[in-house]
Amino acid sequence: MKTRTKFVALLSAIAFFMLSLFGLGGALRAFADGGGDAAADPDQTLTSFYYFSDYEESENFYNNGFIGQCIAQNPDITRSEPYYFSSTDYDMSSFWATLMDKASDFGAISDAFVVFEVRRYMPEIIIDPTDEDGQGKVELVDNVFAFLYDTFYQLKQNNCKIMFICGMDEARFTAYSSNGHARNEFLEYVDIHINTDLQTVYHYTAITIMEETVGGEYQNWDQTTIVIDVSIGDSWDFFKKLIFYFVTTYHFSKDFTPFSPEKVLQEMGVTVFFYRPGEGYINPYPPEGDSEVDFEQKWQESLYGFVIAGIHTAENEELWNLEGACGGKAGLFPFNYGNSLVDQLLPAIMYDFIFGETGDLQQYNNWLGRCDITFKPITYSPDGWLRIPGSNVPWLNVTVDLNEMELSGFTLEDKIAFYEFLTSDPPEFAQW
Repeated sequence: MKTRTKFVALLSAIAFFMLSLFGLGGALRAFADGGGDAAADPDQTLTSFYYFSDYEESENFYNNGFIGQCIAQNPDITRSEPYYFSSTDYDMSSFWATLMDKASDFGAISDAFVVFEVRRYMPEIIIDPTDEDGQGKVELVDNVFAFLYDTFYQLKQNNCKIMFICGMDEARFTAYSSNGHARNEFLEYVDIHINTDLQTVYHYTAITIMEETVGGEYQNWDQTTIVIDVSIGDSWDFFKKLIFYFVTTYHFSKDFTPFSPEKVLQEMGVTVFFYRPGEGYINPYPPEGDSEVDFEQKWQESLYGFVIAGIHTAENEELWNLEGACGGKAGLFPFNYGNSLVDQLLPAIMYDFIFGETGDLQQYNNWLGRCDITFKPITYSPDGWLRIPGSNVPWLNVTVDLNEMELSGFTLEDKIAFYEFLTSDPPEFAQW
């Protein structure tokens, strides 16, 4: 007997970026016109500018873009040689190792504007359960956060003004490090924290909304169908996060052994389809006994139906027109959309960072964080659809130690299979 699908709209009522919301429209136009308050006096006690970056656009920003343009308006500020990795030679381990080798150089910086940009990789580690040196990897993560704490503390003591641009949501690194400091404690010495990570917010929001819809944490997901649009660009990352959520949340009440994505979905009673424009709905993990699963039939028979869709385009029109008993439409923007939004705003923010007072940056404070001024390129309101990830959410942790994690019934072989899944590249059906 068919039941009516309860379709849940994961509304894309995220900011379609109202510059006027932050009072930036005029500042951007003035800057683009070579204006801004060129007569404004910068902080006369700051005489140099340092830029450290892992972003592929960093060279252009520094030499030809808004950073150079800003500094050119004040010839009294000396630009240091920049430190950045190009997109072709970037390696996370060498990037952080080189920075930490330069720790003494940072201590010598004083009376300066410092922009520290790590958009691509903060250290994130899933420890192979066969790796006997796993603890060393955890220490590497802790060393990075200890380095940030010591460096920013010293820079602030040396009368520096600090901008930190980061590609990982702060909620992912709030656990305590081995040095006794919370991993986010270094942000107390930062003047403005600009965060580009929309992926974590979207993934957390989508899973939380689904969880609430099926009845809250530890409730029944049975007869649920989830459609993931590969045009979101990170469909495989979302799927891995979903499986990781199921395992860490329900392992004590479900039998996920021997581990495989199919086994987890089967135990949860969840069917997942990947939607590819032109190819339709692909079910790589059919329920046991069903070699093929008809999407339309499964969708109509499901008790709950969720769509994780990309930006509404002609290619995914079918998803945006997909309706269940409650009607509605759903969507998540690609997580990398945040970088382009940040780059639109940085000219105005950089101008205020260099030429204004710290208080002038307050207009950009729109997100919760340890830094007094924390900015994301999306809006937030208590009654909006986005959820701000809380601290110490197990399936968001920056370090996943499968050696130490207690998973009911998981053997070493299960943990190895779980590790291989969590570190896997996207298969063809999930690539965009």
